[in-house]
Amino acid sequence: MTSNIIVVGAGSNSLSTACYLAKAGMSVLALERNAEPGGGVVSVEIAPGFVQDTHAMGFMTCLANPIIRHDELELASRFGLRWAYTKAPFASIFDDGTGLISHKDVGQTIESIRAFSEKDARAYAQLVEEAFELLPVLTTAFYAPPMPHSGFLKLLQSSEKGRGIEAAMNGSVLQFLEARFESPHVKIHFSKWAGEMMTAPDMPGTGLALYLLLGLSHSFEMGTVVGGSRNLTRALQSCFEHHGGTLQTGRTVQRLVVESGRCVGVELDDGEILRANKGVVANIHPWDLGTMVSGVPQPVVDRARAVKLSEYGALNQQIALAEAPKFKLGPQYSEPTMVECLSADWNSFIEPFKAYRRNQMPLDHLGPLVNTQSNIDPSRAPPGKAAVYLYNFAPFDIEGGWDARKQEVGDAVFDWFASFTSNVDRSKIIARLIESPADHDRHSRIMRKGDIMGIAMTADQLLGARPTPDLAQYAVPGVQGLYLAGCTSHPGGTVTLGGRATAMKMYDDMGIPLSTGFTHW
Repeated sequence: MTSNIIVVGAGSNSLSTACYLAKAGMSVLALERNAEPGGGVVSVEIAPGFVQDTHAMGFMTCLANPIIRHDELELASRFGLRWAYTKAPFASIFDDGTGLISHKDVGQTIESIRAFSEKDARAYAQLVEEAFELLPVLTTAFYAPPMPHSGFLKLLQSSEKGRGIEAAMNGSVLQFLEARFESPHVKIHFSKWAGEMMTAPDMPGTGLALYLLLGLSHSFEMGTVVGGSRNLTRALQSCFEHHGGTLQTGRTVQRLVVESGRCVGVELDDGEILRANKGVVANIHPWDLGTMVSGVPQPVVDRARAVKLSEYGALNQQIALAEAPKFKLGPQYSEPTMVECLSADWNSFIEPFKAYRRNQMPLDHLGPLVNTQSNIDPSRAPPGKAAVYLYNFAPFDIEGGWDARKQEVGDAVFDWFASFTSNVDRSKIIARLIESPADHDRHSRIMRKGDIMGIAMTADQLLGARPTPDLAQYAVPGVQGLYLAGCTSHPGGTVTLGGRATAMKMYDDMGIPLSTGFTHW
């Protein structure tokens, strides 16, 4: 049987594309190699009554997407998606007994910063004004096909404001912060937050991240999916199947079938060939373009193979605890979605980033992120107990190998986190799942070497240059009928539901009115 469209990979991006194509009346077959769809939007149950997210857990970049903001796919109104929100997305607790909370409310955040520096409080107020001014521009471009990279750069260079954006894009987070703030605590707080893009704060090409983070965090309450992130995937799957789509799991695509310059189907690892008469949507890593697809011009393949990964991965822990953590700094730190446990010394904070580049994991300078998921969504754990997400940045490779060392490193991260609480130690652990960069690599062919962003989120690989200018419009030169969707395409890593933009491109190419599937464009 021939489908109109075959979708390779059923992560949140490619499933979003599949929903819009099925909504337009096409027969769509989605293939997922894992037993469960979702990619990084999945959950696990490590003990009875505990539901925990192994990757995506605090949602912000997708909240401005019309899929969520305007319920464009009816995920909430028809397919059961529910959210729990927090009014403080991010907090830092320092080992000198101080702390800083970023609230949705701008005034509360300014007061938190004022405890460290009056000058920085004023600077933050100005920075947020700039972020609000830029947010409509950034988010409008975020969920639709990007402007060609050369045209975008020309547009930026045509105005004073545009040149400022370009400077921020090309600079580093550290340069961005050094120019505005004096307090080491304030700089560490925002450096760590921006570092969640999996690129060190001193890395060029990261400066624009803070404009987007601050604009979104003061516009939306950070969301957590009720019942686990898997319920976002399940809502997408329900939408897809409601519109006639078919999802098959445990199906591994070995290569894409190209005939006479057109992608006409896929070949599975068992040799079976499935055909599509209108096109194929592929969530494949740029590094695999030359091996999975024939007929792509060699310069395009070479540029795709040269795409760089993020600077580090993550060691994730899902922990079932006998009780919720109580931070020594007080109950207000149980409210934010994400709490970072950090050293207040700048050198202790920055040195691990340098070590990751050498494939080293310093255990004496850690900075784990904690999300007590059951504080936000009580359904995640039995009464009186807690479901905790704990992770620390980690190099992709480590001496001795991750499989041999992840327990040792996981214990060190847990003990560091526990030292910031008054009630947690290893005796409170009911169950624990530790996953290293090697585990992430095995889970997803997109998370190469454990890169949870797919590829680096730097200016040279964003917008109309993600993953390369050749491939940024979701099409592949030299191969008709092949489209790209996934975190290695615009808008990038984190959960964006960015496959919406791939669907817009396909509607346009196929002559389908956008009004057929979209309510906002």
